[in-house]
Amino acid sequence: MKKTKLQTIGALLLSCCLLATSPISSPGIISSYAAGSVASYQLDITPPATLPTVDLDDYITLKIQDALLHHNEITVVGTAELNNSNCDNPIVIDIPNGKKVIWMASVHNSTTYNYNPTLLLRSNDRVDFVIAGGTLSSVERPLVSTDAFSYLNLIITGGNIYLSDQSADNAISLSGYGDFRMSGGTVISHSSEPAIRVSPPPTDPYDFEITGGVLYRQGSKNGANVIDDGTGNPDNNVIQIDNVGAIPNVNIDASRANIITWDENSYDADGNPRYIGGGHDKRHILTYSGSSTHVSWTVGSDGLAAISYVTASGESGVIEGIHAATDNISFPTIPTNAVYDNSGQGVNNFVDDYSDPVNFEYTGVNGTNYPTSSIKPVNAGEYKVTTTLSANNYGSLPVTLGILTIAKRPVTIQVADQTIHKDAALPALPQSFADFTVQNLVAGDTAQDALAALPTFTWNTDGHTPGTFAVTTTAPIAYTDNYEEATNAITGTLTVLSTTAPAATTPGTPATPAPGTPAVTAPGATAVTTPGAPATPAPGTPAVTAPGAPATPAPGATAVTTPGAPAGTGAGIATPSTATPSTAGVSGRSNSRRSGGSVSYIGRAAKSSGSHMSGVWILDSKGWWFKYSDGSYPKYTWARLMYNNKIDWYYFDAEGYMKEGWQMINDKWYFLYERTEGSVIHGAMAYDTTIDGYRVDSKGAWIQ
Repeated sequence: MKKTKLQTIGALLLSCCLLATSPISSPGIISSYAAGSVASYQLDITPPATLPTVDLDDYITLKIQDALLHHNEITVVGTAELNNSNCDNPIVIDIPNGKKVIWMASVHNSTTYNYNPTLLLRSNDRVDFVIAGGTLSSVERPLVSTDAFSYLNLIITGGNIYLSDQSADNAISLSGYGDFRMSGGTVISHSSEPAIRVSPPPTDPYDFEITGGVLYRQGSKNGANVIDDGTGNPDNNVIQIDNVGAIPNVNIDASRANIITWDENSYDADGNPRYIGGGHDKRHILTYSGSSTHVSWTVGSDGLAAISYVTASGESGVIEGIHAATDNISFPTIPTNAVYDNSGQGVNNFVDDYSDPVNFEYTGVNGTNYPTSSIKPVNAGEYKVTTTLSANNYGSLPVTLGILTIAKRPVTIQVADQTIHKDAALPALPQSFADFTVQNLVAGDTAQDALAALPTFTWNTDGHTPGTFAVTTTAPIAYTDNYEEATNAITGTLTVLSTTAPAATTPGTPATPAPGTPAVTAPGATAVTTPGAPATPAPGTPAVTAPGAPATPAPGATAVTTPGAPAGTGAGIATPSTATPSTAGVSGRSNSRRSGGSVSYIGRAAKSSGSHMSGVWILDSKGWWFKYSDGSYPKYTWARLMYNNKIDWYYFDAEGYMKEGWQMINDKWYFLYERTEGSVIHGAMAYDTTIDGYRVDSKGAWIQ
């Protein structure tokens, strides 16, 4: 963003002009104003130190005329100070036909004894005089004038033109034939006369165009008539056109032109104009109708009032030299991070320099329903913050501080995490506000203060697939006016374990068994079997004792230890290999086992013949069973058997089928692996490990 600052008259202005503008040292400037690209000759008008302090105006005039004699286009640079001792005439610039002058020099004129302009422009043809840079400033004398009989186009694209309030003349006076075009730069006049006066001959078609730049004049202005067209008082306008009928084309682009004035109608108790700086006061600053330039009062470098402006294109600056007092009141800053907390939020009242209270009011805007009130708002929304300064000192000045935004408080719904086994019933979801918590509530608020309705939750799973599932809702959550969804609207997960759940739930509580399984309670409770199933083994001695009892192998059999000390570790498992079904393998089974019809049997080899563990594993339609070499089979008992060169404990039910999962045996809980995975064999007893969070000892029993 380009920033410019126009200083007041006198030594400060001269110092800024002379120091801020240095001669252009490049020998070749390419003009952008000719029909084609023309090399522009650079002319430095800075007088040498040896030049006598007289007739500086003549010195500059002769240098420019000599350059125009030899070049079609010149660019004037450098600095010069015109005063009563070295200047009594204008700098006269006669531009020959077909030639052009680009002005980028800085000249300050402090002469006071005549009304000659600083620059007098003359030509016999429609030539261009372009002000593209530098600073032209004057205490009393006009700055740029055209001869009444000249044919010349005055074009302003940059630079600064400044006329102080000691002048009673125009900053720019156009009285000849030609056009006026302004697309940039600044023209600032504190004179009692309009900043620009146009007096064209009635016989010449004249174009007057302002499409950019800043044009300012101070004085009692009529805002509806910034430009006088001959029907109003020219003293009340920024631009005066004496013969509007001679100008068929007056083009002022309101969206780009920045025409500003001040009407001087507000005074403090002492009779002096007094304004409020900091952008809060725009009184009596007028802009061209339809202009988008933003203006406000501020404090200048002289401590007095100045006008701050920002154009539609983003160019900003400060217009100084305005004889008015400015109070730069330190207004409070509106909070920018306010969030609903159930307390009133806003700015604090204060007392100004005149001991007057400054009290603020709040009005709901942008959909916020809040009638104007001095009470700080509590609820989330947007509120315009205003005050009115005293009539005695500021003419009942209304001040808009800005917009206070109280944001909604973000909250997170927290549902308790749950864990189930695969295929188990899903846990209950929250059915009331008491079944979950809401995080980040304001102290004293409840879940119902944040939620407009009870959410409808879902686990996002049927429980048959292992994994972790986030709880969500089946419909958008409805919040109250003061709360909103946080980054995580809901927390809470359901973890589905890959193992099938035991026949019982939490240890020590009764469990409802799955269909077809014994009705037993959780580990630690007395085992109650299903009707008709004995709670103790059937008559007869088990082929192998229960876990923990020493195993006495048959003659010639491999010695095996008690549970927890197997000949092979329980870490490894392999998928059982299968053998061709053998009718010989079932010759010792009771016919009741096959009473349901024909059954296919798949055998898996056990130990070689000669051991009491010798036999074959057989899979039929009801499950796995083991057939010894003598045709018998274990039932309702533990059996120490080998499979795939690994010896493990297995348990067989009353029909002789291998059990799996959690089993209550002799008032103790054991876990029999439900599938073959890795080094763990299907049906083998788990020992010295943790299953589903329950620890079993070296003999396979659950440690209570």
